[in-house]
Amino acid sequence: MYNLLTFNEIDCQREKFGSDLVLLNFKTGSYMNVVDPGTTVVELLIDGVSPSRLLDHIAKAEPDLRAATEAFISELVANEVLVESNETPNTKPINLELKMPPTLQIFSDMADLIKADPIHEADDSMGWPVMKTEK
Repeated sequence: MYNLLTFNEIDCQREKFGSDLVLLNFKTGSYMNVVDPGTTVVELLIDGVSPSRLLDHIAKAEPDLRAATEAFISELVANEVLVESNETPNTKPINLELKMPPTLQIFSDMADLIKADPIHEADDSMGWPVMKTEK
């Protein structure tokens, strides 16, 4: 398991809508939806709570949800939303009560458009958006 994780500020953007969290990876073009309790799990990790400490907390209260939460965290790392960090871990008390496993919905239907960066990539002679070429 990972020592400490943080949000990938370089390649990703996040926005919270009520208890939903929308994550966008500009590098892959994927966008993701997280609903509570996953939103709270992501926020705790971004705030510096170590994954192992978080998983231990969950295992004490709801042992059946530990594996699902670990898979959820691994999925966020695999999708490059969370990356390893060298920051100092947050040792504040964890306020989380899971009753169901956190889930990550991943959508790639707009990947080409998101990777094209239509807000910035425009050319009068080529139209809009200008698709980036692989180097």
